[in-house]
Amino acid sequence: MKVKMNDSTIKECLGDVIYIGFKSSAKYEDGEKVADIGAVQYDLGAPLYANNNQEGASIQVRVETDRKPNIKPFKQVKFSNLVYDPYAGVSQMGDNARGILNDRFTCDAIEALHPQDRLYDEETGEKIEDKPIVSKK
Repeated sequence: MKVKMNDSTIKECLGDVIYIGFKSSAKYEDGEKVADIGAVQYDLGAPLYANNNQEGASIQVRVETDRKPNIKPFKQVKFSNLVYDPYAGVSQMGDNARGILNDRFTCDAIEALHPQDRLYDEETGEKIEDKPIVSKK
């Protein structure tokens, strides 16, 4: 079962999602490594997401891409075609086995919600610095 989530569903089910970090995996074809990055798994904080009766857990979202994230840590993100795709599994301990539901999220792209929350300008490659705070005397 795949559930495509729109902006209002994301806000209602996950809250204001923030970027925590990422893990990348290489791309392989026929057992040969063809690229250093083939997919990125984003770690995101979701304050309204409940996992194992724990509200405010983090989620992992897989994106098929060849680029590292361009998002400053702990900044809000927006999704392009976020899909919730849970799957069933089995947990076994000794002679006891039980079914479990595993959450899986995928999407086409994840970007910073605000342009100033990017690490660099994608057109020029220039690093985006925080503006200094000027106090009025």
